Amino acid sequence: MVDSSERGFPIAALFFLFGWFCPPFWVLGACCCSGSRNRYESWWGKANFIMAVMFIISSIVYSMIAITMGDWMVGMRLLNFSVE
Repeated sequence: MVDSSERGFPIAALFFLFGWFCPPFWVLGACCCSGSRNRYESWWGKANFIMAVMFIISSIVYSMIAITMGDWMVGMRLLNFSVE
């Protein structure tokens, strides 16, 4: 039998989905949902935490590369997009 606290769609899953469009939602989902007693909510909260950490690390790495090369459009140039 399913516990009544485990019913419903996890809010943390919504934070995860919206995080693809606005990454700060991953941070919100990690902060407010990781310690939940609902196991599904907790799982999605941990997924939000992982994505938030990966986003922060990739932002730092990109910033370090851009500052070193002196060109903030370095990502576009590496992917061969036309940048004037």
